Amino acid sequence: MVISYTDITIFVMDKKRFERYKRILIFIIAAVFIIQKSWSYFEEKKETNEIVFYTLPAQTEHIEDRSIDVNENIENEDIEREETAPEIKEKTDKININTASSEELQKLYRIGPAIASRIIEYRQSYGNFETIEELMEVKGIGEKIFEANKDKICVK
Repeated sequence: MVISYTDITIFVMDKKRFERYKRILIFIIAAVFIIQKSWSYFEEKKETNEIVFYTLPAQTEHIEDRSIDVNENIENEDIEREETAPEIKEKTDKININTASSEELQKLYRIGPAIASRIIEYRQSYGNFETIEELMEVKGIGEKIFEANKDKICVK
């Protein structure tokens, strides 16, 4: 078996090309994997209403309007002002998962439109929930989501 110098160089060049193509292929596979994971992450975030902004009502000052008659004897120069702080009511009502609409269910932590519709479908298929723990049987609701919402839900 005789191998010429030109055969060896061609073999070495082919091996270098192979290594280069192998690196490019690994890079492409990694890029596709990262893009797919990012896409599914953002789809999940879009499905859930994780970002919620709470605003307090603006503080207002109510001043009693009084007209002053020039002929009237003014003993107090101070005008009484009535200041009332805005009333902030804490919502203590729990969401009844047996009767709640999709919009009401979406107020819960990590419950988006898709999971809310699954809860309603589950309710229609199997009847009303007997306990709040039964909510974990709905696809997409695990222990973490249940633990975060168990104080906000009820079955009546």
